[in-house]
Amino acid sequence: MSLRADRRLARVAGIERQLQRTLEAAGFVTCRDILGVSVIELIEALDVDLDQACHLADVVAAEVAAKPRTAHQLLSRMSETSYLRTGIRPLDAHLGGGLPHRCVVEAVGPAGIGKTQFCLAVAARALVDGASDERRVVHIDTAHNLDLSTKRLTEMLELLLNEQRRDSPVAHSCTVAELASRLLVWRPDGWDEYCHCLKELEIALLAAPARVTLIIVDSVAAPVRAHFYTKDQRSTRQEQLVAHTALLKYLADTHDLCVLVTNQVQGSGDRQMVDFASSDCVSSVLGRDEARLVCCLGTVWAHSVNIRLVLERKAGWASASVASTIGIGWNAAESQEIRVAKAPMCANCERFGYKVGPEGLRSC
Repeated sequence: MSLRADRRLARVAGIERQLQRTLEAAGFVTCRDILGVSVIELIEALDVDLDQACHLADVVAAEVAAKPRTAHQLLSRMSETSYLRTGIRPLDAHLGGGLPHRCVVEAVGPAGIGKTQFCLAVAARALVDGASDERRVVHIDTAHNLDLSTKRLTEMLELLLNEQRRDSPVAHSCTVAELASRLLVWRPDGWDEYCHCLKELEIALLAAPARVTLIIVDSVAAPVRAHFYTKDQRSTRQEQLVAHTALLKYLADTHDLCVLVTNQVQGSGDRQMVDFASSDCVSSVLGRDEARLVCCLGTVWAHSVNIRLVLERKAGWASASVASTIGIGWNAAESQEIRVAKAPMCANCERFGYKVGPEGLRSC
């Protein structure tokens, strides 16, 4: 059943107000509640005649059913796609302009490689570029990393604003405080609270006066691995991940925004898996000391995201003194790469060097 089935009946046009009150009193809250019972059950529960029950079922079904589109409509929509800049110009050019709207983009890599820095850089540029339209960014901080990164974000915003004013003196005047107030932060604890957060977010998107341009989930692996940690839960986890990705895609497509999620990596004692991960592929990640790692959440998740960007490193791990100086685990002075492991609009396995600078990520 479509994700639209979770739409509340109060938001469905064509249902009379008196019938709305009757539905609420009978315990029918969402479209799914109506579609999950027969017409006879509706007649008994609502005390209505056959014609009214059939009309109600038809109205709800029409609200939930996906609307078909022609190839011409899809092509026209693609030509109107908006993009979010990452700050790495060759990567943005390779992707056609940056991270596209109406897509779920995944950034995956070892701990300390700069996944959160990447998210902050994209968020900062989205806020600055959308300042005149009061665009907003939603950050779902499941890893609780944002407290330590708030100062870093304001630093990026200040530098990007100064750069914008220097390049365009007539640019929209906006302060760092105003832009920072447009970053909405949710900090769910655990998988259940995270799922509830997404449902609340859908309602907030419908009610928000200013359009959200970016949703960040940092990270999606944290609540999943903490909640589904036994082998017996593996099938349940896959089902939940499929439904979860479908919801993210629905939000991205319906509200014309970009969803950026981060994922973690793990080792494998399976020799076959190690050999599989030794070549450029969707799930391979180069870790510390050239260790071969694989992305978390499995193949089903890998096929579900639209774009997968792998953050890797060529050289060794930074020394403790250097790491503490730059504030991240990897030595930013040495080469790091983003590899396009999966993208429908361009060639895969392209690599782009980057460094973490004061204004975020930049080419090197």
